[in-house]
Amino acid sequence: LGRGAFGVVYRMRDRTEPTAQRVYAVKQVLVRQAAKAGVSMDDLLQEVELLAQLSHPHIVRYFRHFFSAQGRLLNVAMELATEGSLAEQVQCEPAPAESTLARWLEESLSALAYMHGQRVLHRDIKPENILLSEPPALLRRPRAAPQPPLLVVKLADLGLSCVLTSSRGRQSKAGTDTYASYEKLHGLNDDGRDDVWGLGCVFAELLTRRRLLGGAQAWGGALSLASHAEVQERTRRLLAACAERSPRLAQVVRRMLTAAAEARPTSTELWEHMRKERYDDAGEGKKVSMESCACHMMGYYVAESSV
Repeated sequence: LGRGAFGVVYRMRDRTEPTAQRVYAVKQVLVRQAAKAGVSMDDLLQEVELLAQLSHPHIVRYFRHFFSAQGRLLNVAMELATEGSLAEQVQCEPAPAESTLARWLEESLSALAYMHGQRVLHRDIKPENILLSEPPALLRRPRAAPQPPLLVVKLADLGLSCVLTSSRGRQSKAGTDTYASYEKLHGLNDDGRDDVWGLGCVFAELLTRRRLLGGAQAWGGALSLASHAEVQERTRRLLAACAERSPRLAQVVRRMLTAAAEARPTSTELWEHMRKERYDDAGEGKKVSMESCACHMMGYYVAESSV
């Protein structure tokens, strides 16, 4: 399914299950290769522990982990998101509808608000780490329906996450510079608003097909030539392009891309705003369909298993 710095993600079935019908995404990490890069076993198991603690419909679901190849491989079995990621949607033709982008943004904010409420930061929000999947069977549209399938987002790849009580993690520069905020790139304390900035960059890119910053250009840091004034000017132009596509979504993205962290809204504040502002493709303030609203039920996994 994909490759990372220390291993590969495979599609697998568990042959010990009676029918072996369930398919998993299994991240297979090369322990020795990670150690050479300074990533200890404790660091590797951090993601496993975080995944085990988090339970939310828009965060990839953890099932279990195990070692293989005489301890050389750490295997983490997770929920399989079958419909790619937002990275593919940036170039998708036709572009996702405005109402779809609004729902994906609301779902992403609900996941971040939940994580931040658990005092956990994601630390690497980017299109490749926001996966797409069909919702549980009880929320799917009938096959005969003419509409495209309803897809929901799933935050993935929590390997760089940290708990807020860790000052070392809060001041870490880990992650992708292109979607990093000023405070993270300069090693300042982060209370979760860096995740908000990164998500704002992602949805500005979805709306305009343009990145705020490319490559190593980010906030005049050691890897960059972009000054504060230049970033602010690029942000202004990007938000103007967002407004041409969707004035309502541009207003939300504008707040997410507030340069000063202390003035940037929290994920919870933005999620609550999005819940109040659900609208249709015409942008007329109408509520989205009940099946879309149902995707936000925190306990829909329980509901599915009960049914």
